[in-house]
Amino acid sequence: MARLRQGTHFLGLIIGVALCVLNSSLFVQPSTQTSTAANTALVGSVRGGNLRHSAIASSLQTSSSPYLSGLAIAAVGLGLITFTRAVRRKALPERYQLTDADTGEHRSFWHDIPLRGSEGKFMFVTEIPRGVLARYELEPDTSDIANDPRGTTALKKLGEGPCFNYGFLPQTWSDPIDWHDKITGLKGDGDPLDLIEISGKHFSPGEVAQVQVLGAVCLIDEGAADWKLIGTACCKALTDEEVAREMEKVKAWMDGYKALFAKEPTRKEMVEFSDRVLDMLQSGISTA
Repeated sequence: MARLRQGTHFLGLIIGVALCVLNSSLFVQPSTQTSTAANTALVGSVRGGNLRHSAIASSLQTSSSPYLSGLAIAAVGLGLITFTRAVRRKALPERYQLTDADTGEHRSFWHDIPLRGSEGKFMFVTEIPRGVLARYELEPDTSDIANDPRGTTALKKLGEGPCFNYGFLPQTWSDPIDWHDKITGLKGDGDPLDLIEISGKHFSPGEVAQVQVLGAVCLIDEGAADWKLIGTACCKALTDEEVAREMEKVKAWMDGYKALFAKEPTRKEMVEFSDRVLDMLQSGISTA
């Protein structure tokens, strides 16, 4: 959601999600698209640059817990760090920060959380919890999870919180300038890669979990490709029928939310999620 600006703190890492094992029949694709596009990158290509923190991903230790809380992560130049669940900072209302459990130092939800979890799973950072009438998002300048007053007002006007947990994959970014999505032909939206978590669990803002990616839908937002992964927390397995039911709820809710901003219904702009779970992203994210 949040707009990430390039700068000295920005790692230069741009998301590269290649759906290397995607079955093209599982998407209802645009009629002008050939079947070969199903195996191309959806969200951009990874660039070189200062990638010192990208090594964190390979250092994540396996744990029986789906959450990052308590896991030891060896970060280059940072030593051995134990991250705890996000702690609310009382001095800054409606703001959640990630802190080093040993030193109390401030950490970044975007830079310091690894992208990859264990066994082909990915790390997910919660912004908007399921059922909550308050919109939180990643704040570019601080990398905290902060309340978005305009979005919160819209949610309260809608009167219904999302039927899912909404957030992003850390260390990802969809390039709005130098890249075009090969499926839609559109540029990226300048945000981290979004994920809609449909397990039915209730997360907190800033809560981090390992997720299994099930599929993806694409919204066209102001002329940009806004890909949203669909996933479930690893502690909850869903049947294909349950996924299909949850996706109908998701699309109906998003149509209502977008209508508050006088935008066209998103249903017409989606690459539809089919009735079968996508087998994707097992080895699709690469680094330069």
